[in-house]
Amino acid sequence: MFINDQKAREQVIEAGLRMKAESLITRTYGNISARISDDEFVITPSGIPYENLKAADLVAVKIEDLSWSGEIKPSSELGVHAAIYRNRADIAFVIHTHQTYATVLSTLGEDLPAPTVTIVDPSENEGQTDTSTKDGQGAQASFGLDEGSQNMWQFFGSSVPCAEYGMNGTDKLIKAVESRVQDTPDSLAILMRNHGAICFGKDYKEAAAVVRSLEDMCRQIYGEKVGAYEDAEAYENEQAKSDVIEEMEAEEKESKKPVPPRMKDLLEEPIPEADLYRYCTVYPLPGKTAYLSALPATVLYSQRGEGILPYIDDFAMTAGIEMISVPEEAGGKEILKGLPEKNGAVFLTGHGAICAGTDEKEAKIVALLVEKNCMAGMLENPVAIMKTNARKEHKLYMDKYSKLIKTKL
Repeated sequence: MFINDQKAREQVIEAGLRMKAESLITRTYGNISARISDDEFVITPSGIPYENLKAADLVAVKIEDLSWSGEIKPSSELGVHAAIYRNRADIAFVIHTHQTYATVLSTLGEDLPAPTVTIVDPSENEGQTDTSTKDGQGAQASFGLDEGSQNMWQFFGSSVPCAEYGMNGTDKLIKAVESRVQDTPDSLAILMRNHGAICFGKDYKEAAAVVRSLEDMCRQIYGEKVGAYEDAEAYENEQAKSDVIEEMEAEEKESKKPVPPRMKDLLEEPIPEADLYRYCTVYPLPGKTAYLSALPATVLYSQRGEGILPYIDDFAMTAGIEMISVPEEAGGKEILKGLPEKNGAVFLTGHGAICAGTDEKEAKIVALLVEKNCMAGMLENPVAIMKTNARKEHKLYMDKYSKLIKTKL
């Protein structure tokens, strides 16, 4: 039995606020819906920040033909939500996020294997590891699992599938997600390549738990894949790490600037979005609002002295289709030459990235997305977005979406 229309709207708004508070949703990115009948759901609108949403702003959409009425336009991803409801009669709540670790891993274009479950019953199974899926005998009721592991096992079954890339709101993206819903019925989450994740459940509580469990699992997998950035010896070598941190803390006392977090710390305990911005300092550029981002992945990638491709579509939208590297001694003219007309970023070799935007908020969003794109770039063989698609994403954002957001702020 589905909840009534008003309760559904209240839960969607609550979900948006909670996901944003937990840094699982940023700005107006992502979208949330709740099923109110066999053939209809309510969904968040385009371009309205979650903290400004009212129940009346949500749009009722028909599952069969995506029809809706009224002056408020529903999210462009309404077709993806409808595809899940159409194929899963047991699903009543859907949350699409651009959560950091799931989004970063989506750039590999690979399904994520089911979590490995360690049996810890000393009487019979000491030291054994059961790697069977939840369809296996007895695995789901294995001994000693903590709550998070139980959730992963329950929610993701044999694997978390990764849908092929498709631009926002396109039939290609809808079909890609629908195909994975159909061929992996035991998973309550799907990665959307270069884009994010979509999680769902029988109700709000379950869908929200899926989002959190997916991010926990992806954080663990990411840490394993990058080896906690073992190439950054100053951070990972115990003796050197101690010296470096002492030096940074001494500099902090002098300059009053915060010490950038170590990558190991970021992997163990995600830094809230508001705190990430503390590591962005004003960088003077004529005619631009710009910041020097000293976020960890950004600094580490900048040490390569090379540019980076767009691995995440939000990065392509806001920062442009390419990001070059300039030497640390580069002047303002050289930096400006490397920046797109409005939003954009360039690496300052060894120091991080200079991130520019049309205003302070845009510049800081660029910094956040550069960081996420650099995290993807640190993986082995991430799949970049084709330049033609990245160019379209950027133009669409600059021409329409960014303006829509500003009118709603």
